[in-house]
Formats: sequence, C-alpha cells, structure tokens
Amino acid sequence: MLNEFSPILAKDVEKVTAGYTEVECSEDTGLQRKKVPYSEAINIAGFGRFQWLLLLVCGTANASDAIEILCVSFLLPSAECDLHLSSSDKGWLSAVIFIGMMIGSYLWGTLGDYFGRRIVLVTALLFNGGFGCLSSLAQTFPVFVVIRLFSGIGVGGSIPVVWSYFAEFQTEKSRPRQMCFLASFWMVGNIVTAALAWIIIPQVHIGFFSGHFVFNSWRIFVVVCSSFAILSALTLLLFPESPMFLLKKGREQEAVAVLEGIYQRNKPNLSKKVPYKVSGLYTDVSDGSEPDLVTSTGWCRFTTETAQGMIQQTADLFVPPNRRPSVILLVINFTLAFGYYGLWMWFPELFNRMTKYAQLHNNSEVDVCSLPVEIINTNSSLYNCGNSVDTKVFLDSFIISLSNLPSNVITILFIHQARRIFLSGGMALAGVSVFLIWIVKNRTHNLILSCLFGCLSMFPYNSLNVITAESFTTNLRATAMGFFLVFGRIGAILGNVVFGQLVDYHCTISVLMVAGFLSGSGLLSLLIPRTDKRTLK
Repeated sequence: MLNEFSPILAKDVEKVTAGYTEVECSEDTGLQRKKVPYSEAINIAGFGRFQWLLLLVCGTANASDAIEILCVSFLLPSAECDLHLSSSDKGWLSAVIFIGMMIGSYLWGTLGDYFGRRIVLVTALLFNGGFGCLSSLAQTFPVFVVIRLFSGIGVGGSIPVVWSYFAEFQTEKSRPRQMCFLASFWMVGNIVTAALAWIIIPQVHIGFFSGHFVFNSWRIFVVVCSSFAILSALTLLLFPESPMFLLKKGREQEAVAVLEGIYQRNKPNLSKKVPYKVSGLYTDVSDGSEPDLVTSTGWCRFTTETAQGMIQQTADLFVPPNRRPSVILLVINFTLAFGYYGLWMWFPELFNRMTKYAQLHNNSEVDVCSLPVEIINTNSSLYNCGNSVDTKVFLDSFIISLSNLPSNVITILFIHQARRIFLSGGMALAGVSVFLIWIVKNRTHNLILSCLFGCLSMFPYNSLNVITAESFTTNLRATAMGFFLVFGRIGAILGNVVFGQLVDYHCTISVLMVAGFLSGSGLLSLLIPRTDKRTLK
C-alpha cells in the first residue's frame, strides 16, 4: 500500500510539475490553476488516506522512541547482577539516554530546519536503532552506558523532528486531533515495552552463554525494542518531504508536487476528473522563503553557516513575540520531565523491591519510602542473583502502561477546546497523586495511585506537544521543540540521578520534590498565550 506514494517522491517532482505556470487552465475541465496561500493549498489537498498512513508511520517512530527510553527501566532488575549495578548506577543508566537526547534534540532539531524533516528523521531513527541493538552486546556497565548514550542521541533527534514533520501535513481543522493521535503512540510504545518485557525477560534460559560472553533474555529484549526504530526509519523513506519546509526553502514547485500527490491519494476518484487546481504557493505571512543552505553556499562554508544559523535561530526564540511562550515552555519541559521520568523510570524497580520485601517478610504493608530503610536496617539484600525477577513486576508495569489510555482518548476528543486546561490541570493533579504515593502503605494502593499518576501525566504531555508546535513558525518550529526538549532532558537526567541517589536514604525528599515541581508548573502554564485559533505559518 505504501508503494503508492512513490509518485510524489523527489525524483518524480520534475515530471509532476512540468508545465505549471502561475495561472493555468486545464484542457479537460477548464479549471483554472492558480497561486494560493499554503493553508488553502493543504485544505484543497484535503485530509484522508495519506494523513492516516502518515500517522501510522510517524506514530511508529514516536512509539519507538518511547520503547527505547522505557526499556531500560524494565531491564534494571534483571541486569543488576550481570552488570553489578548499585542504586546509583541504576539512576545513571536511566539518565544516560536523556543525556544523549539532550545533545540530539537540539542538534537534530536544528538540522531538520535546514536540510529537511524526513532525511533528518530517518537518520536519527537509524542512529537510535543501530546503537540500541549494539548495546545488547555490552558485557560491562561502562560499555553499556556509553553505547546507550549514543542511542539517546538518536532518540533526541527523532522526537522534535517527527512532530514538526507530521504537523506540516495537516489541515488546520485536523491538526490538533491528529497530533493527539500521534501523542497516543507514546502510550502504545509504553504498553508494547511492558508486554515485551513480560514475555521475553522472564525466559532466563534462552540466549547464548559462552565463557565471559553472555547474550541472555534481557539482551534479546533490548534488540527487539531497538528494531522498531529501524522499521519506522525504513518505512519513512516511502514518504515525501514536508511541503511547508520545501516552500520555506524556495522549492515551490516541489512543494506543489507533494501537495498534488496528497490530493490524488486522498481523493482518488475526484482527482481523475478534477486536477489539483494549485500551480504555485506563497506563505501565509510575509516572512518570505529561505535559500537552501547546502545549495546556496559552498561546502567549505557549510559548517560555519550551520553553526551561525543554529545560534541565530535559538536567539530568535527569545525575541518578542516568541519570548514569553519560550520561557514558560522551557520551564514546563524541565519540570514535567523531572517529575514524570524521575518517577516513571523507577516503577519496575520499586515494584520489584516491594515484591521481594513481601516474599522475605510475609508482609505487604510497606510504603515506597520506608522500604529502603528496612533494607539498610536488616542488612539484607532483596535480590538473589540466582532467581529471575517475579513476573508480577511486569504485570504491574503493564497495568500502569494501560493507565495512559483514558487520558489519550479524552485529549483526542477535547483537545480543540481544552489545550491549556489539560496542560495546567494535568500537571497539578499529577503532582497531587505523587504526594499520595508517598503516604499510602499498601502495595495495591501504590499500584492504583501509580496508574493515576500515569493517566494524569499524559494530559500535559499531549497538550504540550500541540501548543509548542502551534506557537512558532516553520523556520523555528523544529528548533524550538529541540531546544525545549534539551531542558526536558536535563530535567529527566536530574530526576533519575536524584532519585537514584536518594531512594535508599532520603526517598521522601525526592517524592515531595516531584510533587512540588509538577503542581507549581501546572499553575505557571496558565500564562501561555492561546494557540487554538492559529494557523501554522
């Protein structure tokens, strides 16, 4: 089915656009071709089959990022003995992918504004998947950490670019809801990761064991998780470049050709009778187009031009009218990532500790923060390297992953009317749920509140992506998302490292910190300018 998109790839653009003039008249129908604003051109191309297939492919890319990030949290209990991990090591292992993402999100996001969304997205996904698979071969903790760092650089590139790429194919009416559908694939990735962990990791007898080289079940799990990024990259090669990006780079007729291809896919019967009536495009604002960096300069100046452009585009984010939304979105990205990933990445580990505690003491009445104190006071380890991880851990994690479903459905249905409500209310209520996790003492109640936290956290994440994409123009959109994600990654790094350092001795401090950050940023988000009436420019 996807092979049908080949007529609108770059190699066929010249054939598709041959004979266009600013105003044309079809011999068959007498329909006048004319130059129109981009927003009108995409509306004429319509919404339909093309966008749904693009959602499937971009959604797989988004899910693959979630899988690559979250797989580490599921392998921590199993990899502890193989890699000789302490609690601090686990914190750094969870954090290192975010260090890579911090580097990659800014670098790849800015390159996506220069060279094109699709080629950068494909490259970042292959980078992610390739190093992810390679990490499964690492036999020591230092080597594993370094390779996961490079995998994170790839993840950091695909996240900001996939949002810009996908948004620029949507009509104004369809965009908010489609972007929520795209966001929901993060939940799909979460569920897939938990399901794969549940199926693969407990199979401790599968794999390859030879002397000092071990390739066991959790390493197979890592390879399977990384394959999703490679699959989505290869599939994206069947799709065209963003027509809005092409227009901004002065490649007007290529953009028209892409839009005509979308028109033909969305309206196959109509397109046979009524040709696409657009012969040329202009932007909806008078900021003009930008030259293609590579073709307009020599390669000897390329590095300098790119570096200067990255700095200038970043500076433009903090010039009115971009300054206010940029500062607020920067803070929200940091605090939301600190709270969400600082706790979410540790759920499988915490549930494993609670399960082992119950097995050793025949007592299920224990709260998250009292558990490490019990470990220290009894001078006993909760882990036996000869035993596999209890499958209840993966079942609990799978249930928590499903908790994202209600919030994704609700945001899809009501994102048009409630962007800021979802952002502010979701963060504030998620902060309250974290506080309650700290005070309950029953494992079942902890599971319920963890599900509540997972559900509430998806509201701000889904709406934040939509608001960020709508707050900036095409020449800044990928840069903005990449730059803000840098601060999100810093938050995620600190969240995981802080939790790893404090979980054994001062767990209460880290839990209350997460609750405070989330609730405070929920109030701050009310100051973001409204974007629900805006057209992408």
